[in-house]
Amino acid sequence: DEASAKKQEEKKEEEKKEEEEEEEVEEKEEAEEEDEEAKLDFDNLDVFGVDNVVDVGAQVPLFKAFRFEDWAMMSLRFELHLLAHAFRKDVEDPDRQGIQTDHLPFYYNRYFKKNVNLKGYGVDKLVDLALLVKDSITFEGDILSTPLDCEADDFNTLLKQTELARRERQRRLD
Repeated sequence: DEASAKKQEEKKEEEKKEEEEEEEVEEKEEAEEEDEEAKLDFDNLDVFGVDNVVDVGAQVPLFKAFRFEDWAMMSLRFELHLLAHAFRKDVEDPDRQGIQTDHLPFYYNRYFKKNVNLKGYGVDKLVDLALLVKDSITFEGDILSTPLDCEADDFNTLLKQTELARRERQRRLD
């Protein structure tokens, strides 16, 4: 009995040592991650110089500081950008380069199965809505267009535009 009790005690001590070693390893890894994050100057990061928006360094995503309103603006950018591209592709008519302002609610509903929610963005007119994302969508005359030279499904460019807008908004608030 004494021998088995001694073995159990030794086993418990070994387990305790292993747990302590694991905790030390985890603490070192956390400290290393914090050091890497400290080295990453996120606020002065060149947004368009980033290749991987999910890891801009130290396993930090470009969208780490996004809040609800940033995701809403990202969604708006994407939907209007996609709408401009899809309409141009679907119509394939050189005389119809985009959607007229008056027809935008119809086509928005047709493509996305939902209505344009102007009040949700705090605006009364479609032109004002486009001004919220003027870096991605514009109205040339009364035709919806996009100044971006990217594919319709280029999430990275739209995400980078959203991050720039977030930084500008934060700069104005500070």
